[in-house]
Amino acid sequence: MTVELHALETERRLSRIDAMAASVATKADLHALETRLIKWMVGSVLAAAMFAGTIASVIGRFWT
Repeated sequence: MTVELHALETERRLSRIDAMAASVATKADLHALETRLIKWMVGSVLAAAMFAGTIASVIGRFWT
């Protein structure tokens, strides 16, 4: 009986692990996410710099 209970418990645990494995990110997923985040960060910094330059240019033209 004890062996059967251990077998059932092991099967239950394995089925839970299999169910969780579908939602776990792989190394490839994380690498793709990192690449996308870096692209967004570079783009955001460039856009902010261009916006700041535009504001500085407008201020320089109209308040001198």
